[in-house]
Amino acid sequence: MSSKNSQNTKEILKRFKKALNIKTDSDLAKYLGVKQNTISTWKSRNSLDYKLIFSKCDEKNINIDWLLTGEGEMFRKKKDSVEFVPAVAVPIISAQVPAGFPAMPPEDDYIEDYLYIPGVPKNSYAVKVRGNSMYPTIKDGEYVIFVPCVELKNGDVVIVRDEWNEVMLKRYRVKDGEVFLTSDNPEYPTVKPNGDYKIIGRVIKKVRVEEV
Repeated sequence: MSSKNSQNTKEILKRFKKALNIKTDSDLAKYLGVKQNTISTWKSRNSLDYKLIFSKCDEKNINIDWLLTGEGEMFRKKKDSVEFVPAVAVPIISAQVPAGFPAMPPEDDYIEDYLYIPGVPKNSYAVKVRGNSMYPTIKDGEYVIFVPCVELKNGDVVIVRDEWNEVMLKRYRVKDGEVFLTSDNPEYPTVKPNGDYKIIGRVIKKVRVEEV
C-alpha cells in the first residue's frame, strides 16, 4: 500500500539504492518483488510503500532517519540493530487549528499531509514553520514535530495558538515565577500565555523536508 507524503520520493529511492548498492530502478524492482512500473508510479505520485521499504531497511540495518532526510549515518549501529523502530504517520496540521485542539483531534480539513518519522510518539503532530520568529534555531520552511504538552521546562520550544487560532512557535521562559513566551529572533515581541496565547504543544524534533 502506497502512502502520500511531503518528502521527496525520488531522493529517498536514490538513497535506498545507494545503501543497497543497486544501480537501476529495474534491479530495485526485482529486489523489492514489484513491477518496474511500480517504481515509476511511486516517483510520479511522490508516494511509497513504506511498510515494504522499512521492512527491507530492517533486514539490511539501514538507518531510516538517514533514508528519509539524508542526515546521519547510512547504517544503524550494531547495538541498535536488534530493534526495529517503525515510522509513525505524523499529521501535518494547517497554520490554523480548531479551537478545541489538541483535546479534540483535528478533522481532515485541518490536516495538510503526513510525515513518516521513526521514533516519535504516536500522538505527535507536525506543522510547517512560517516566518522567522525562531531564527536561527528553526528556519522558515522547516517542519517541527510536537506533542500535546503536560509539563514544560524552562527553555522548551512550544506551539502556541493565538486568538485567531493561528499557530506559532515560541520559547517557554520562567523568570521569578512568571511565565513568558519569547522568540529566538529578537525582532519579535515577548508575550504571556493568556486567553489570547495558549500553549498547545511542546516541540520534540525539527525536520528538514526536501520540497518536491
